[in-house]
Amino acid sequence: MDVEPTTATTAKGASGPPDWEYGRKAVLAVWKACRERDLFPSFFLHPEAILAQAELFRDLEKQGATLGLHLHPQKWSAYRHGGKKYFKDFGLLNAQETREILKETIPIFEKAFGHHPFYFRPGTFSFNDAQFAILAELGFIGGSVSAPERVVPHKSAVWAGAELDPHYANDVFRVTRGDSKFIELPLSVDTSTLFTTGQVKHYADLRADTVWSGYSLTYTDIANNIVAQMQERNPAIKTLVSVLHNDEAYFDAEDPFAQNMIQSFDAQIQACKDAGLKYAGVTAATVIEMAKTTLVRAMPQVSLQASMYER
Repeated sequence: MDVEPTTATTAKGASGPPDWEYGRKAVLAVWKACRERDLFPSFFLHPEAILAQAELFRDLEKQGATLGLHLHPQKWSAYRHGGKKYFKDFGLLNAQETREILKETIPIFEKAFGHHPFYFRPGTFSFNDAQFAILAELGFIGGSVSAPERVVPHKSAVWAGAELDPHYANDVFRVTRGDSKFIELPLSVDTSTLFTTGQVKHYADLRADTVWSGYSLTYTDIANNIVAQMQERNPAIKTLVSVLHNDEAYFDAEDPFAQNMIQSFDAQIQACKDAGLKYAGVTAATVIEMAKTTLVRAMPQVSLQASMYER
């Protein structure tokens, strides 16, 4: 779950809950729904949320949640710098700006929770080629940074050709696997259909805050397709990675997105059962620790033999 700052504390028109109490109720509703299904969520926290709700997340961490850092630079800019610094998407930050904003926000996490943030997710999956190396340099060991085949140029979120399964990131070319110290857990996507609107492209995924019925899809369809495609690829580690946000009314059983959340969770579990897979509802931290002993660092093979695509 991406835990955003409230709309009162961030940039005009940005996403986020209307107030901290609304956000708290959304977080606890997600926690409750997860635990009822023996799942453990990971919470990627925006710095303002840490400042406002540290006690809430300290308690959830004690109960088994994983905590990481989440950043929309323009939101932090509006809150801390009056919009005069870092007012851009994460993927538009240069290397110096990336280091600076992380060094500015990491101590907030450390003061609140007594340890370094080891996991990271950028807002909108906005990212550039320099940033995996910087995350590793600053002590992050993994996260969920990529949304395969998502192309949103105006948000600097371009993941065409990206890896679909957990892998060691590449410190110089973000869309392929490499030998970075950072382990990437891509958002799980259904590769059946690439939806295109102008320059924007994306696959269906398991998020609750999208009306997938408008794409003639159900969560059962999406989950079954993702699991079947994953089985065919047969990666070293099989994962279902989704995303939620604290600005939806997951605490209201009548809310369409709250119903979507339940449908998504249940569809994922059932899809695994139907495929003969054991479903383990673990956090990003557990998967990343497993990856350390399972994945192999591997750079793409280089050949002098050219194909038509290399000319």
